[in-house]
Amino acid sequence: MNKQLSVIIPTLQKRPEFLIQLTESLVKDDAVGEIIIIDNSTKGFEFNNEKVRVIVPKENLFVNPSWNLGAREAKFEYLGILNDDICIPEGFCSKILETITDDTGVIGTDGYSMINKSYEPESITDNSFSLEETPFLTYNFGVMMFMHKSCYCEIPEDLKIFYGDDYLFKMNKKRKKHNYVIENLKMYHYGSLSSKSFSDLIKKENSLFKKHTLSIWDRLFSIERTRTKLVIRLFWASFGITKEDIRATNARFNLSGGNK
Repeated sequence: MNKQLSVIIPTLQKRPEFLIQLTESLVKDDAVGEIIIIDNSTKGFEFNNEKVRVIVPKENLFVNPSWNLGAREAKFEYLGILNDDICIPEGFCSKILETITDDTGVIGTDGYSMINKSYEPESITDNSFSLEETPFLTYNFGVMMFMHKSCYCEIPEDLKIFYGDDYLFKMNKKRKKHNYVIENLKMYHYGSLSSKSFSDLIKKENSLFKKHTLSIWDRLFSIERTRTKLVIRLFWASFGITKEDIRATNARFNLSGGNK
């Protein structure tokens, strides 16, 4: 039997035309066994196809609890977690599933290679891409993610909107799984239709994320490489060193070996 995927899409239906186009594209893909739409707008979403299952909660669950609910409800062996504001190539899920092995953790997207702009929903036929192993989370990694269901780790309920992709990435890294990023894929992303209105929660959820993922010893002293910098934690304080910081230090003290 071919690999089958449960797709999970939380939505507030800010731009329902994007959700309709994405769903239409997904139902055509043989690898997609079901599409679970978590309708956090609580308005209801009608789509006449046997693959589509709409869950309407009593109130907005927000992002990460919606992912948790979708993962619990999923019937198939593999999971796809997708934003409701993206346009992806026809048949892409079938192709990405063929890359998942027993050692694979989470496969996410590279925000720098996707097209982040306003767009009209369209059909994309070029589903070619490349896959690169990544030691750290890339920009917009959680816009679209794929994994074996066993690699999904229940995200702590107090992380409502942010750091869900960080949590899945970090938990799989701790399990010695290999995380990957999708590059050179033609896809569109309208961009944070829902989460940008909750940006004031970022600091709070960042503290909660550290609490859930860092041991007391890590908080006392640890060094971690992130996408943009080297983070040094010392007695609950953290310091980020970027490439720009290193260049500035080299220039100031003539450490680069070049002339002033």
